[in-house]
Amino acid sequence: MSSSRNCLCLSWKLRLLVTWLDFFHKSIRFFSRSRQKAFDPRRILLSNWASLGDLFLATSLVPILKHHFPDCKIGFLVSKNSSEVLATCTDIDWVHAVETPFMETDWQYKTAWQRFISYLRFTFCKNRAIAAEIAQKKYTSALELYPYFPNTIPILWHAKIPFRIGFNTGGYSHLLDQTIPWRNDCYLTKQYESLLELLHIPLERPLQAALRVDSSLLPPSPYFLFHPGTSHHSKEFSLSFWQELYQLCQKRKIPIYFTGHGAKEERFIRDIGAENNFYRTTSWSSLTSLIAGSAGVVSVDSVPVHIAAALGVPFAVLYKKYSPLWFPKGGTAFWQEDLANILEWIHAQYD
Repeated sequence: MSSSRNCLCLSWKLRLLVTWLDFFHKSIRFFSRSRQKAFDPRRILLSNWASLGDLFLATSLVPILKHHFPDCKIGFLVSKNSSEVLATCTDIDWVHAVETPFMETDWQYKTAWQRFISYLRFTFCKNRAIAAEIAQKKYTSALELYPYFPNTIPILWHAKIPFRIGFNTGGYSHLLDQTIPWRNDCYLTKQYESLLELLHIPLERPLQAALRVDSSLLPPSPYFLFHPGTSHHSKEFSLSFWQELYQLCQKRKIPIYFTGHGAKEERFIRDIGAENNFYRTTSWSSLTSLIAGSAGVVSVDSVPVHIAAALGVPFAVLYKKYSPLWFPKGGTAFWQEDLANILEWIHAQYD
C-alpha cells in the first residue's frame, strides 16, 4: 500500500511538498502518542468537497451505512457548488456546505504549484472555522472519500473526530487512523467497497447512489442527450467535433438535445448551432430527469456518465485520457474524436 502514497498528487513538486508535510504530521502523531480509535458508527461524517460527479458517487455509501446502523446520524462535508446533489439523499442529518479551493474561477487553469499556494491560503484562512463548525456535531467517525489533493483530512483532524479513515493517495494520510487500499484499475465505487470491508460492513449488493426522477421535466421521447461541458477544460472536445456530430445526427433524423449549465456552456452550445435543442439544467433534478428519459447519453468525462450508469441508461464516454477510476461498468469508451464509431454507436441504440 505504501507504493500508492501521494500517487494522486499530480506533479513532482506537489508530491515533494506533500511528502514533507507527511513527515511533519507523522512527527506530530508520534509525539502526541494518541491511541488509535476504532470505527464508531453513532455519528458519521462523510466528506467529499469536489465536483458534482465525485459527490454523486460518494452518496452511494449513505444507504448501506443507514441499513447497517439504523440509529446512526450522518453528516456530509461538501462544496457549496455541489451540495444540490444531496437533495435526493433522505438519510442525511446535517450538511456542511463550504467554500472550497475548487470554487476559485481559475482553479482548473492553475498549475499544480499555484493550486498548492491557493490551498495553503485557504487552509490558514478557513480550515479552522470549518473544523469548529463540524466539531459542534460531536462526530465519532469521519470518512474522507476524495482520493486527490486537496482533501479535507486536515479539517477532520482539527475537528478532533476520534476515528478518521480515507485514502493515502492525496496527501495528509498520517493524520488518518486507517487508510483504504488503493487500486489503479477500478471504478471509484469499487474503492469504496474496500473501505466498507475495512469497517467490517458486509456488502450485499453493489453500491448505488440515490436518485429521484421527475417525469414532468422530460422532453418528448425518444431522444439522445449530448453533454459537451466539464469542470476540467482538459477533458473538453473541440467545437468542430460537436458541430459535425450534431449535423450527422440531424441528417439521420436522430433527435438530439444538449444539456449544460452556466453561460460558458450555453455559449458553446449556441456556437454548435443547437440553441433550439438546448435544455438548461437549472437543477440536479432536471439533469437526472433528462438523462432518465433519454435513449442514450454521449458525454465527455463528466457527471452525466455516472448518472446514466446508475439509471441503467446506455452511455458513451468521450475520453482524451482514459482512466478506469472514472469509467462505470456497462458503458462504451471512445478516445479522441472518433466520429464514425460514435455515430455508429448512437445509431445502434436508436434502432
